[in-house]
Amino acid sequence: MEIRELGEGDLELLERELPSPHHERRAARHEDGTATFLVAWLGERAAGYLLIRWDGADEEVVHRQLGSFPELNAVTVAPELQSRGIGTALIEEAERRVAGRGFPRVGLAVGVDNPRARGFYERLGYRRWEHGTLEVSWPVPGEDRRESETCVYLTKEL
Repeated sequence: MEIRELGEGDLELLERELPSPHHERRAARHEDGTATFLVAWLGERAAGYLLIRWDGADEEVVHRQLGSFPELNAVTVAPELQSRGIGTALIEEAERRVAGRGFPRVGLAVGVDNPRARGFYERLGYRRWEHGTLEVSWPVPGEDRRESETCVYLTKEL
């Protein structure tokens, strides 16, 4: 397995293996430097990805309660490849990059209805903040609306 930043020509391969209407927006953030789009590859197959948002969470309550720090966003592994270390490798690479830029902390939001993912993050050392749940929302590409999810916010000291 190789983990690398999204490169030229990778978006088409990523979309074929792990389609998402959000990839173009993520790629644009990667290109403008506000994020780093990491992809895990098994040969020519995209096995997973995540986005490091250098400006942190969209939700103001996170910045107000915890300060500003990078956020891991859209952590995804192909369902048939889960529990094989791909997610762990992606997160560890992201944490190395965050620490390498001098940030002492990283965070992420996880849906309250996703206990498996939450348990995974907690096994990697992420801890729940003590400010309850929050609504996380994002724009729907090509539409004039947002989707949302109730989440808990987890952080890790690096």
